[in-house]
Amino acid sequence: NKGEKFIKEVCKKLEDLDFSVDNSCGLHVHLSADDFKDKIEKIRNLWLFYYVFDDVLLAMLPQNRRKNRFCIPLKKSYNITDIVNLENVKDAEKLWYKTEEEEAIEKKKKNHTDSSRYNGINLHSLLAEDNLEIRYHSGTTNVKKILELVNLHATIMDSAEQFSENNLIKSSELLTLTDKIKSFMSFLPLKEASKDYLLMRIKKFNPDLADENSLCAV
Repeated sequence: NKGEKFIKEVCKKLEDLDFSVDNSCGLHVHLSADDFKDKIEKIRNLWLFYYVFDDVLLAMLPQNRRKNRFCIPLKKSYNITDIVNLENVKDAEKLWYKTEEEEAIEKKKKNHTDSSRYNGINLHSLLAEDNLEIRYHSGTTNVKKILELVNLHATIMDSAEQFSENNLIKSSELLTLTDKIKSFMSFLPLKEASKDYLLMRIKKFNPDLADENSLCAV
C-alpha cells in the first residue's frame, strides 16, 4: 500500500509539473526476490515462464521496445531445453552468464552493469542482487499503467512456485499468439479488470492479431 501511494504521488507531481516521456524512455520494474534465493525450482519456473511467454509480453509493447538492444527477448539468448535441465543455482548461473568458470561468474555477479542485464527479463539482478528487473516496458508517467505492470510481474513471481513445468512446455508448442495469450492468462490469478487492461494493450499494438471475441474469451 505504501508503494502504491508513493507511485500515485510521484505521478501526480510529474503531471502537475508537465513532465513527459518520449519513445527513448523505458519503464524498469524491480521486485524483491529474497524468497528465490537458492531455490532452483522457483528460479527455473520463473525463467521458463518468461521464456515461454516472451512473445505475449512483446505483444503488449510498442514497436520501439520490441527490437531494442536494452531489453532483448530471452528467446534470442537462451533455449528451452537448457532451462528445463537446470538442476541447481550454479547451473542457472552458468547458463545465464554463458560460462563454466566459477571465477568469471563471481566477477560478473559483482558487476552491476554486466552485459547480461540487457535482456527484457533481467535474471542478473536476481542471481546477484536478490531482485528481479523487468526492462521491457515503455516509459510512462501514467499511474494506472505503472501499477498494472507492477501487479502483473508481482503476480508472476508470486505464482512461480505453482507453475506446472509440463504445462509451460505445452504452452511453448502453441502455434498462434492468440492461443499463447489465452494460456498466459490461465496461469495467473489476475483480476478481470487487470486481464482486460492487458488485453487492451495487446489489441492496441496488434490490431490485426485476432477478432475481439476470440481475445475476450480468455
